[in-house]
Amino acid sequence: MKTILVAVELAVLQSAVDNKRWIKTPVSVDAYYDAILNSIAIPMGALQSPYFMPGSLDISNYAKLGVIIAREILHGFNVFGHQLNSKGQLRSWWTADEQKYYFHNVTDCLIDQYNKYCIDTGTDCSEKIDGNQTLDENFADNGAILIAYQAADLKKDDETLPGFANISNDKIFFIQYSSMHCNSYTQIGLLNELATGLSSPNEFRVKGSLQNSKEFSKAFSCTTNVTVCSVF
Repeated sequence: MKTILVAVELAVLQSAVDNKRWIKTPVSVDAYYDAILNSIAIPMGALQSPYFMPGSLDISNYAKLGVIIAREILHGFNVFGHQLNSKGQLRSWWTADEQKYYFHNVTDCLIDQYNKYCIDTGTDCSEKIDGNQTLDENFADNGAILIAYQAADLKKDDETLPGFANISNDKIFFIQYSSMHCNSYTQIGLLNELATGLSSPNEFRVKGSLQNSKEFSKAFSCTTNVTVCSVF
């Protein structure tokens, strides 16, 4: 199989550029942004439970698949994305003021926020997230939850989840968003994620983005004063 895949990739080098070629298979449970093609792709594998559930409340699908789509779009607006124009050419399309705001307000705040998160690896909290290393993904997480929430807010359901009639749809949105990131690490796996991963560990992908969400604080009547980073 490996030989076949290598042969396929080598054949691509001798062919004309195919702007419709995907870099992942249809069954990949993933999504991606292609900066050169200025496009996003959502494979079939991601269009199923738990990310997308036909017949479920719209707000649930916005909280999961909606966030995934928004995240990939936002990769075109980060440190790397702004350097490529709509044709994938290495030409920044941001004004000097936009660059100044992003690099001196958004990035500094997010880096400082995530650098402070202490990771419990089973012995102590000596390990921390690298805010620089995870910046692009943290930016996408924080922006995506706001975009998806605003989109869901335009199409609020009158229905509620069975057994959750006393829980508002706003709360359901954030609960569903958080549930999408449920996972478990081994100690070695967590340390490897911290050392090489471009995303923060899932626990802090949720905590970080919700800490900055005014909509979340309003929905759950949070009163604790914490530093809030704004990405827009």
